[in-house]
Amino acid sequence: MIRSAKLKIYELNTGKNEVLSEFRAAYSEAVRQFIDIFWKEQKRIESKPSKEFTNQVQSEVLSDRAIQAAAKQSAGIVNGTMKKHLARQHRIKELIEDGMFKKARKLEQIDKKRTVSKPNPRVINPELDSRFFEVDFNNKTSFDCWVKLQSLFNRSYKNVSHRIVYIPMNRHKQFDKFFNNKEFTMLNSIMLKENFVEFRFEKKDIEKKSVSMNKMLGIDIGIKTAFSCSDDQSSNADIHGHTLESIILKKARKKKGSIGFRKAQTHLKNHIRWALNKINFDGIEKVRIEKIRYMGKHKRLPRRVKGFTYKDIFDMLKQKLELLGVQVEEVQPAFTSQRCSHCGWVRSANRSGKQFKCDKCGFSYDADLNASRNIVLDLETIPVKKIRSSGLNRTGFYWNPKSEEPIVSHT
Repeated sequence: MIRSAKLKIYELNTGKNEVLSEFRAAYSEAVRQFIDIFWKEQKRIESKPSKEFTNQVQSEVLSDRAIQAAAKQSAGIVNGTMKKHLARQHRIKELIEDGMFKKARKLEQIDKKRTVSKPNPRVINPELDSRFFEVDFNNKTSFDCWVKLQSLFNRSYKNVSHRIVYIPMNRHKQFDKFFNNKEFTMLNSIMLKENFVEFRFEKKDIEKKSVSMNKMLGIDIGIKTAFSCSDDQSSNADIHGHTLESIILKKARKKKGSIGFRKAQTHLKNHIRWALNKINFDGIEKVRIEKIRYMGKHKRLPRRVKGFTYKDIFDMLKQKLELLGVQVEEVQPAFTSQRCSHCGWVRSANRSGKQFKCDKCGFSYDADLNASRNIVLDLETIPVKKIRSSGLNRTGFYWNPKSEEPIVSHT
């Protein structure tokens, strides 16, 4: 697990600003040249490109080391873009070798339809390893830390006095959260942005282990209620009366790309963080969440549903749980909102908006909280496509945990 924290660059004089701007411009140009060179190869490039490639780009500003760093960053950009295409090509070869020609032709047709475009990043921020910088956290000045940049420019660079650049910065709460945590290790690399220096911290991945039910939590995510938990915790309106749904509706009314749209996006993310911080995870070792994919891909969906940024919610939730050392497991969400958490009866008519009422046992509850109780359970695997095609959830069926009565259709 890797996390990052940005420190703002303070009080650089005109000379330092000009030097860093010149370096960023020259570095960006080198990256673009390398992207052109690597793209012609149409194959995976080594993470550290050989001199065969690095010698093809010359610069009046950059040192040889900086050119190597630009080549390495370019290789990462190209490899990331080509990843799926190369994986499909490799799979096609395997299928042909195994004599599965029909599947190979089908995959080849898919690969031809999904054309890959050459990456053209608008902003390129230099990624620098430990050869280029030193950090001093013990400098007793008005600043908390200083970053010394070196080996950026070649020997013929005109501005000799600024070959080494010192950048003053002040730490903040977000940075110290990682820096002072013994579980995190600061990596020997930084990203040099226009007004910030970004540091990276690494933590070992959480070891997966079996967890008892009383230490597990199921979370249902929705538009009306951002978070609904199996222990009856749920997010409500904030002190200003805003809910996730009201902010999404506000965002849907704004023109995409406008100032109002960007403000609504910021408001939405802040509300998600606020709602997430309200959840109590004390004593929880594992959280089960819905495995949602491709929401919003259909053209006929309402605009407010397309504006439902479920990915932001899941990303923020996962990040928080990783910091707390809590395991995360994704489960199939199909029919969890239609299942009665009291008796296991599944029927689409059970749910109506925010209200759930089982027409078998009469159990009545909040629909999202009921769904979260189902998510936390270790339920028997069911053939989702078969049930949907047969319409079994309209007539109803039992869906119980593995240790109890198996799935049976209602007759």
